[in-house]
Amino acid sequence: MKQTELEVELTRYLALVEIEPSPGEISLLAHHIELVLDANQRVNLTRIVDPHDAVRLHTADSLTVLEDLALAPEGPLLDLGAGAGFPGIPLAICSTRDVLLIDSVSKKVRELSAMINALKLSDRVRAASERAEALGRENPAEYAVITARAVSELPALVELASPLLVPDGRLICLKGSPEESEVSRAAEVAKIVGLRLDYQRSLDLPEGVGHRTVLCYRKVGGSRVPLPRREGMAQHSPLV
Repeated sequence: MKQTELEVELTRYLALVEIEPSPGEISLLAHHIELVLDANQRVNLTRIVDPHDAVRLHTADSLTVLEDLALAPEGPLLDLGAGAGFPGIPLAICSTRDVLLIDSVSKKVRELSAMINALKLSDRVRAASERAEALGRENPAEYAVITARAVSELPALVELASPLLVPDGRLICLKGSPEESEVSRAAEVAKIVGLRLDYQRSLDLPEGVGHRTVLCYRKVGGSRVPLPRREGMAQHSPLV
């Protein structure tokens, strides 16, 4: 079957970042972009409205953490602040993990659920209108890996992830160019809540798209303070 123009562009650009999904995965990745841009006409999911920009700035950006995902223990993935489904849906397409996407905005979650059904991923992917703190109380220590892309500062993410992760679980944060002070504060919070920065790596997406930083934290122990705290405290009253 002949590839669509969007599938050709996905194949070409992902090869530049040394990612080679199967033809079936490429088809699903392209369909996800189409679904996002269609839903964006009803709900504000993204400022990116050109499908070729979405290939670079959303899908490829999301899939750059496949190598980090491979280092995490086996088990489900939780995507915090999922928005339009990046990185959670591309990672679900290109891995075999069960995935939960959460967002506090219910109308976004409705669109995500429709996308998951259209992509025929509902056997192992779902979306929920949920806050991380509530999920941490309901399902503690349930997730092998947590992803967070362009949502909250690192100290808040480290705190929110701690009660949700299994021992040795990973928090993978996708950022632009975080300030050194943000990374330092997150390291101090991590000491309190039982996480540790495992590594930090930087990359430049091809064709001048931009600089990215990936920070991977590991759950190494218990928290010295009771978690989760009340909703919003991690962001508005950080531990450090």
